[in-house]
This record gives sequence, C-alpha cells and structure tokens, in this order.
Amino acid sequence: MKINKKPILFFYALVAICLVELLWWTFLLINSNSEIYEYRNEIIELQRVKAKYELVDLIRSGKFHFKSQPDKIDTSKITAFIENQYPKFEFIFLEEGNIYNSIDLKIKPSVTEKFEDKLHRRWVMFISESSFFVIMILLGIFQIYRSFKSEVDLNSQQKNFLLSITHELKSPLASIKLYLETILKRDLSKEQISEFATSSVKDIDRLNDLVENMLIATKIENQAYTYPKNEINLSVVLQEIIEKFEKSLPETASLKTKIDEGIKIFGDVFTLKIVFLNLLENALKYSGKNAEIKINLEQLGSNIFIKISDNGVGIPEKEQSKVFGKFYRIGNEKTRTTKGTGLGLYIVKEVVERHSGKIQIEPNEPKGTIFNLTFSKET
Repeated sequence: MKINKKPILFFYALVAICLVELLWWTFLLINSNSEIYEYRNEIIELQRVKAKYELVDLIRSGKFHFKSQPDKIDTSKITAFIENQYPKFEFIFLEEGNIYNSIDLKIKPSVTEKFEDKLHRRWVMFISESSFFVIMILLGIFQIYRSFKSEVDLNSQQKNFLLSITHELKSPLASIKLYLETILKRDLSKEQISEFATSSVKDIDRLNDLVENMLIATKIENQAYTYPKNEINLSVVLQEIIEKFEKSLPETASLKTKIDEGIKIFGDVFTLKIVFLNLLENALKYSGKNAEIKINLEQLGSNIFIKISDNGVGIPEKEQSKVFGKFYRIGNEKTRTTKGTGLGLYIVKEVVERHSGKIQIEPNEPKGTIFNLTFSKET
C-alpha cells in the first residue's frame, strides 16, 4: 500500500514551526523580564539620587540638627525620615565633612532580594510553562503517530484479509466445481463418485466454518451476539470436535487426547465449538503434515483446564500479545505462505473472555506452542 507522505511532512513541518515559535516566545519573555529588572534598578537608582539631594537640602536647612547643638546632625531624625518617605532605602553616615559626601542612601537588602526572587520566579514560570507545552506537543505528536501507524497497519491487515478471504473462498469452490464436473463428464465407479463426494463435503464444511467465523467475528465486534448459556457436557462437546477434526488430519500427523469424562460447564456450545476447532486447526496449520497435536481436558476443584499443544513453528514472545488482534497474522504479509484470515484467535480470545475464562500462550519444548484455557465451573 502506497502512503501519501505529503500530509505527514506538512504536519511535521507545522509542528516544528510551533515548537520554534514556542521557544522563541519563551526566550523573548525571559529577555523582557531581564530588561524590566534592569529598568527597575535604574528607576530605583534615580529615586535614590533624588532622595539624597532632598535629604542634603533638608540637612542644610537645619531640619535634622539638634536644637541644643545647631552644628550637630541628629542622625536618628534622618533615619526616621528616610524610613517614612523612602522605605526602600536606608541611611548611611560616612564621615564628617562635606554634607553631600558624608551621607549616602543605599537600597535595603530585603528590597534587592525581593526583586531578584521575583525575577527568578518569573524565569521558572516561563521555562516551566514552555517546557510543559513542549512536552504536551511531543506527547500529542506521539499519540498522533501511534494512531496513524495503527490506522495504516489496520488498513494493511484489512487489505490482506480481503485477499486471503478471496483465496480461502475460491480454493474450495474450485475443488467442488472440479469434482462435480468430473462426476458429470466421466463414467466413474461408485467408489470414485463416493470419494469425490466425500472430498466435496469436506470442502463445503471448510466453507461453512469460514463463513461461521466471519459471521461470529462481525457479531462479536458489533456486540450483537448474546451468548446463550446452558449447562453443557464439555467432555462430550470437545470429543465431537476432535472426531470432526481427525477427518482432516494427514496420515503423517498424530493427535493425542486425554479427556476426563463428565466435565460440565455453563456456556454457549456454538461459540465454544468454534473456539476448540479454531485452536486445533491453528495447531495443524502451523505444524504441517508431521504435526503432533495434544489436547488435554481436566478439572481441578472449581477450575476447568484445557491444554492444546503442537510441534509447529511457535509464536515469538513479541508476537504473543498481538496474535489475538483482529486480522492479525504472524510474519510478513508479502512472504507468508500459510492460509488463514486472521480471525481465528481473535474469536477464541473474545469467546473465552465472555465465558469469564482466560487464555495464555507458552512455548512448547523443544518447539511449538501451547494454548492454556482456564474456565470456572460456575461460568
């Protein structure tokens, strides 16, 4: 499937521009804040000079001299005046001599600390806000990328599903047609006609199973299936599926069973049959003509355990969480040779979970796969 990359490139370019704009905006805010801080310092310095000139004029006018000693300056009065009129500054008496040179005002440390703290807090605010927006943008990009990739993968899987379902439908139909044409056009013995008819029935059963899988998958996805539950003899149901499955086994394949009798469960017999048949067919499909398949059914306390194992290619660990997805099939779609629609294990998981059961995958030794199903007798 060819992907149009222009919208993707445009999106990434737009995101890059947004990030650059955000960083530039943050830089301007920090720079403006620093300039404001410098302007405040200049204003305070002008206020300090103005206050000093006013103080000198008042001293010269004699406002701060002792009444009993007119030539002496009362520094306590100056301090009180500065505290009242110019609370940002504090008075400093340097030395006797020229009035202007002997006194000074300086900014209180608390005022400087307050301004610097405010500057720092604004820097932190600007940087943290911009960092938050950058993180949100990156998370948004990641989510969009995941959604886009998911859509592409799903689209690809659906396309491959249509190709595979076409092949799965055409193959048995072509076989049935060939058998019927042979019966009609040739003078065959009863044994030959019986053999062709039996093969045709197998192909019809295969088509029927395929259609049932498609219908039940659609109903499950649309939540249209109600799962009518009744008490069923799971041992009998599983034995029926095994007998049906044995008819499709190659002569070189083997099936070993260990079915405890009389195990009952409340469930939907129709969908449970599909589950067991899908797992057995899956085991045969990936194990080939020399398949060694084992199926065990047992009950321990209130729990029912079903184990289906094979000696096939196995399922890689990284694929185990994906194989239950709808349309998902292991391997490269371009090079895959195994048949299938990608619906079997999806149906298995959905049905098992609707019966309050669990399904787990583990590797079989020395090779192959084991599917473990667990049900509660009260299900």
